[in-house]
Amino acid sequence: FTGSISQAPSHFRLSQTFQASISADDYRQAFERIQAYIQAGDCYQVNFAQRFQAQCAGDPWAAYCALRAACPTPFSGYLGLSGADAILSLS
Repeated sequence: FTGSISQAPSHFRLSQTFQASISADDYRQAFERIQAYIQAGDCYQVNFAQRFQAQCAGDPWAAYCALRAACPTPFSGYLGLSGADAILSLS
């Protein structure tokens, strides 16, 4: 869909802080390797992404709506999975 989101359901909260999938030092080292590849001419662009996750309680659609409201990115998506699981992506 496109456009703005109507009022999000209010039942969502994090039960722990977000955790990165790799450490800050590993991220820095990977970024330095990417810069070396670019400088060597091995590539001209890299889409380097990092995953963050946290335990939460509540409606994942509410979380998605809150994230879109806080950070209205041009590309985002929501995929509801079985049960209360979902994939939320904002780029």
